Amino acid sequence: MNTKNTERNMIRMANFIIGALVGLVLGFLIAYRTVTEMLNELDENDKEENTNGTESKSDKPRPWRIGVDCDNVINNLVESIIDVYNKDYNDNLSVADITTYNMRQFFKNVSQDKFYDYFTDKRVWDNIKVLENCVATLKKYHDLGCEIYIVTATAPQNISNKAAWLQEQLPFLNMYDSLIAIKNKQMLGGDIDILIDDCVDNLVGGYYHKILFDYPWNRLGFESYENNAHMLHQRYRCRNWNDIDKAINMIMQTDMGTEIELDLKPENIGNTENEQRIEFVVNDDKER
Repeated sequence: MNTKNTERNMIRMANFIIGALVGLVLGFLIAYRTVTEMLNELDENDKEENTNGTESKSDKPRPWRIGVDCDNVINNLVESIIDVYNKDYNDNLSVADITTYNMRQFFKNVSQDKFYDYFTDKRVWDNIKVLENCVATLKKYHDLGCEIYIVTATAPQNISNKAAWLQEQLPFLNMYDSLIAIKNKQMLGGDIDILIDDCVDNLVGGYYHKILFDYPWNRLGFESYENNAHMLHQRYRCRNWNDIDKAINMIMQTDMGTEIELDLKPENIGNTENEQRIEFVVNDDKER
């Protein structure tokens, strides 16, 4: 009797185990089929997006990032300082007289402390002007989808005033996001694609395309600028914002570095096939 009960119990246990194993196998097969169908559906969606000329979000290249110095690139700071200085000391200093970037030495009638006060002098900023075609050019590339950053070595005490001035002049930008105060601009290498500056030292050694805004103070010794530019990055010397616009166009059409995105529709940007490269070599015998 006990033997028969034991056999029946063993049969029940075996049936239970077999049933459980069959359930696990069926559950695994159902889950596998569900996951496979989901993956196939995602793959079909990706193929359909690629067929329609679109890319998945993770593969989308980032926009162009253009860094722009503020003083003497967006505005005429040195010219405005000279005007106020000449009135204060009855001098006749001009922009053409400033032949080195360390310009303190040319303001002979003023002490060092007083000279640096001019950079925050209300009279200077009341008289300061935005350079011609600057706003239109920056807005053009902003509307094309570029990220525009104002990169300046401003003293901490002047940041708020300069930010307010820039916000007024460039209302399509948000200075909370777009203003970068930094002295060593080479630290931005790899994060910006183009830097526009009037100081050669901010361009040499930087891992970005270089546009030097031409002034008397950056014409001497510019061989270091030529010889130390990274071979993957283009460099230009431009005399105005029309030249800068052409240089940016050329860089974007022929970039050799990071894959970046720009809406180069005919209605948004001019044809540059017949444009000449803007050379940075300067004839110092000619007034520019």
